Amino acid sequence: MRVLNVAEKNKVAAQVSQLLSGGRCRQTNSCATYCKIYEFPFQLQGQQVEMVFTSVAGHLLELEFEPRVKGWHSCAPRDLYDASVHKGVPKGENEKIRRNLQQLARTCQWLVLWLDCDREGENIAFEVIQVCTEVNPRLTIRRARFSALIYADVARAINNLALPNEHEAKAVDARQEIDLRIGASFTRLQTLLLQNKFDWSEYAQDGRVMLSYGPCQFPTLGLIVQRAWEIQAHIPENFWYIQVLYRDGPKACEFQWHRKRLYDQAVAAMLHELCIAAPLATVTAVEGARKTRWAPVPLSTLEMQKRGSQYLRMPGERIMRHAEELYQQGFLSYPRTETDQFDQNYDLRGMIEAQAGGGAPWSAYAQRLLAPESQLFRWPKPGGHDDKAHPPIHPLKHYPGGDREKEALFEFIVRHFLACCSKDAEGQETRVIIDIGGEGFTATGLMVTERNFLEVYRYQSWGGQDSLPVFQQGQTFMPAAIDLKQGTTQPPPRLTERDLIAKMEEYGIGTDATVADHIQKQLERGYAIKDEASMQFSPTPLGEALISAYRKMGLANLWLPTLRGVIERNITAVAAGQRTKDSVLAEAVAAFRTDFEAAQAQSHILEQEVSAIVFGGAPPQQGANHGGPGGGGPGGGGGGQAFGTCRDCTAQLQLVLNQEGPPSILCSAFPMHRLRIDLPRCTQAVAVTDQLCPSCGHGPVKQLSFRFRPGLLPPGFPPALTCCVVCNQDFKRLLEIVGPTRRAAPPQQQQQQPYGRGGGGGRGARAMQAAASGKQVERLQLLLLSKRLAAAKDEHAALKAALYDEIDAQRESKKAERLRAKLQQLALHEAAINRRLCFGVPPGWESSDSQASSSQASSSAGAAEAFSWGPWQAGTEVTYATAQPASNGGAAKPQLQVTHSDRPVRLQRSSQPFAIGGLRAAFYAQDEAGGRFVLKRTLLESSRLHKRVKEVHADAEAAALSSAAAEAFSAALRGKAKVSYLAASVVVLEDAGCSGGKAVYLKEPWMASSASGKWVKWSRNDGHLFAEGEGCSTIQAFTHFSLHWLGKQLGCPAIVLDAQGILAGTHFTLTDPAVCTADQRYGKPDMGLYAITAFLAAHTCGPECKACACAGTGL
Repeated sequence: MRVLNVAEKNKVAAQVSQLLSGGRCRQTNSCATYCKIYEFPFQLQGQQVEMVFTSVAGHLLELEFEPRVKGWHSCAPRDLYDASVHKGVPKGENEKIRRNLQQLARTCQWLVLWLDCDREGENIAFEVIQVCTEVNPRLTIRRARFSALIYADVARAINNLALPNEHEAKAVDARQEIDLRIGASFTRLQTLLLQNKFDWSEYAQDGRVMLSYGPCQFPTLGLIVQRAWEIQAHIPENFWYIQVLYRDGPKACEFQWHRKRLYDQAVAAMLHELCIAAPLATVTAVEGARKTRWAPVPLSTLEMQKRGSQYLRMPGERIMRHAEELYQQGFLSYPRTETDQFDQNYDLRGMIEAQAGGGAPWSAYAQRLLAPESQLFRWPKPGGHDDKAHPPIHPLKHYPGGDREKEALFEFIVRHFLACCSKDAEGQETRVIIDIGGEGFTATGLMVTERNFLEVYRYQSWGGQDSLPVFQQGQTFMPAAIDLKQGTTQPPPRLTERDLIAKMEEYGIGTDATVADHIQKQLERGYAIKDEASMQFSPTPLGEALISAYRKMGLANLWLPTLRGVIERNITAVAAGQRTKDSVLAEAVAAFRTDFEAAQAQSHILEQEVSAIVFGGAPPQQGANHGGPGGGGPGGGGGGQAFGTCRDCTAQLQLVLNQEGPPSILCSAFPMHRLRIDLPRCTQAVAVTDQLCPSCGHGPVKQLSFRFRPGLLPPGFPPALTCCVVCNQDFKRLLEIVGPTRRAAPPQQQQQQPYGRGGGGGRGARAMQAAASGKQVERLQLLLLSKRLAAAKDEHAALKAALYDEIDAQRESKKAERLRAKLQQLALHEAAINRRLCFGVPPGWESSDSQASSSQASSSAGAAEAFSWGPWQAGTEVTYATAQPASNGGAAKPQLQVTHSDRPVRLQRSSQPFAIGGLRAAFYAQDEAGGRFVLKRTLLESSRLHKRVKEVHADAEAAALSSAAAEAFSAALRGKAKVSYLAASVVVLEDAGCSGGKAVYLKEPWMASSASGKWVKWSRNDGHLFAEGEGCSTIQAFTHFSLHWLGKQLGCPAIVLDAQGILAGTHFTLTDPAVCTADQRYGKPDMGLYAITAFLAAHTCGPECKACACAGTGL
């Protein structure tokens, strides 16, 4: 009987043949250049057989579209989602490999598959089966499973042949088809749209470029771009800290402040002065503790890439290539494994013994590890992952060397293996705590007592200030220095390869075998670059432009990792036999088809972003309309580009693009007319358009085109805006929220003295002025702490006026920036004063009617308000409710029901709130029948009653929608849990302290947590989830369910967040929800797509999600 054996690579076929034949196999050539044939006699299952070994070279078949749609212009890219696909043998070497396999299969009775023991290997195995059974369908097929190219492992595999796993092969088929359809469609969309509209000569030799898209490639790029945006959005902030130094001869140490750092210089300086006034330090405690540094767990593929890129400064792609070669040569176990724990039947001592000889630098340590008297050996701690296919990566025998990178990688793997088999390192930590002027400081020292695994694992160090002087409790000493130091907050660092791999692992992007390839693709496509010195990644302008375009389109699935993580989990379920290939494929393709159609409809955004970010604002096939480098104008003379008439004089408004500093808008009559229009701090690029503002009546004014830094924008604000800077309210609102850019002096006036009051003051005068303002701030803080609110308000007004005067005097100097920072501090003080004056602190009760009569005189301004009150009289109550009961799977859209009782609703309300949140204040209330309620009032409410009614009505409608969604969710769970919301209504009450003499409240029944359960908060309105606490999984499932249910009701993405309330058993009684929608229709709590995306990124589906059929939906 002849047995055909097929390995994945020729080296593996040769190695296994040598091991099974005892080195007596005969080798012949085949029709395939790189696939030899090895033959030898063998005893298989008690029968003498002729073993015939050959190999393939990776995948034998290739998934491809039908011929009619394979050309770039053969069909619309959208048609690729429906076009048929098939697996075929690509032309070239693979045709020769197929011919070799079929020639051998005709004369064999058995087929044994020695492909790599992972999903890809299983898929290749079925490709080999397909090719061989075409010529010999009677073959008996078996699978050999092995992890190392050593005799023991190979012999175990041949004696325990099994059947191939079709589920794992189908999982790979599903991934291949998803990647083909999505990648091809978006690649064609991007390339055909952009390749002829810009000059790509810098990006491709022939001036044409292929802008590829990959479902794993773009979420990986998204991680790199997101970090770049975080760095761009970082605003440096100064902080101050106190540093204490001790020195006694050669011994010295530094004490760390318990407060770490303060962002208020005045407070830090005050505390520093207290320390200076009483500088004698007292040792209040000397503490000792035993510390342990854990040895590493066994090595998995991803951990090898992460640690290797950090310790060896080697890219993950090269690490995997070298590891594969070491495996094929028999020096390493199989390098693609998720397992990080050794089974108890492994001969670890035998593996260590293989490294104890040969004179390697680690050989002596391996000998000590084997010696019983050293007591150094310890069975490795499990890492918690076992793929049931391969053991952790470990060395098999000594590597003789020859390639420097391979040597370095092999040495790291050996040292890691020896370290994980060693005892943990032990040390003794000493903490000394001192007190100076009421402030606490700590110094810490660590002495390593047992290095253990650290002796061989040279990639890590441990130990700090081990030369800590000896201190005794109660001891006093005079420090060598007590200094007030200043620091500046730093942006997050760029992602290293280790960081990027860790994030990809966290979000489930790719597999342990493909992660390195996805990273390498970013560099090859020109979407990202890597600094070889720091091993950190940055996006190129092209990479940022593509991600920014999809972000602006609102297509988070195309660049955020959430959907790809869902797809990878579904593919894993196919490999486990829990789902079918067809269902996973249909689900993923449907989700991406929707996103593709949306991207195609908004393709102009892709052009705009590439134009703005890659080509400096030049429109497709047109010249740039931005100013030149000389100063913004066409002539580059330093004046600026005129775009309209000044509203106060006959001069021109100019956009000045400064070479140093941000752009600015000035009047051309400056300095005679000192008009300046600030630009928002988030401005990244600005240009003059040809569109005239239709609203400005004083003269023609062209609109400006802005592009903003995404990380600095408030939630829901578009990343680009074309508007008039003179009259557009959205522009003014953005400027109010994020603040202005750092001002630069106008080019004409950079050499002149500051214009305005105080500009000629000397250095001494400015110092006296700064000292005076510093004392005023300190006095204001003391007044606030002592609750002297009226005096604090007067002090605040005086200080604010003085600061504005000083800012005007120092308008063009750096001093003005520090003064503006002080103004921001005052804004916080002002908020505190207003809140305390408006709401007070101790709770009390009074009638809303009596309150109205007692302060009727103050309502004259409100009574004159030009507004038709209509039905909104005092006592009006309006409720929202669903028109019909909700049922599983949907409910009618809530309809507004206005209720006017025969007599006005009368409530007795507490005069002060019992709680104040970020958006509302909550009051106790009671009706005439004794019923107790809670009234909620918006803190920053409008002066117009109809706007106040609209704001509170948005909250009430959100509550009704949330209640309907909760009913549908509870019905879907079929009694396992119940979620409900308190009924909410809108009431209008007399209140002479409000504009118009009327206050608008959201009314809810009062509930006490002590009576029925305990109060819990599960999420915020920005999508943040609180992972701890009872009921988390149920509430998260409800939130996920609401995303689908509300989307159907409202016709746009929407979700219920800000979950809080009382939990009693399995009954959740919730209140005060926030409904977040894509168009932010529900007022200030609605944080839009930002909140929806944040929830999806943090949420993992659990049993409740599956019970209500919202898991695995592709969202």
